[in-house]
Amino acid sequence: TFFISGKGLSMQVCARLNEGMDSFVRIINHLRRKEIGIQSINMESLEGSIVYVNMVFNDKYPSSYIVNNISKLEDVENIEVI
Repeated sequence: TFFISGKGLSMQVCARLNEGMDSFVRIINHLRRKEIGIQSINMESLEGSIVYVNMVFNDKYPSSYIVNNISKLEDVENIEVI
């Protein structure tokens, strides 16, 4: 799903992180190195160390580029653009 925010067109990407905060820090650092800006993040703890994360990005990069970069990380699953 793409939606209009105060900063223009945005997109949401959701993913399941198997190692909780460790996975989260790896994703954030990886995206920062690639200069992919995140507008907002929402995390929800599922069970044990598993975390579900919902990230909102601007439209600077196509969704396929963002998903490809996130999917490179080993402990990230169920990546989807909503």
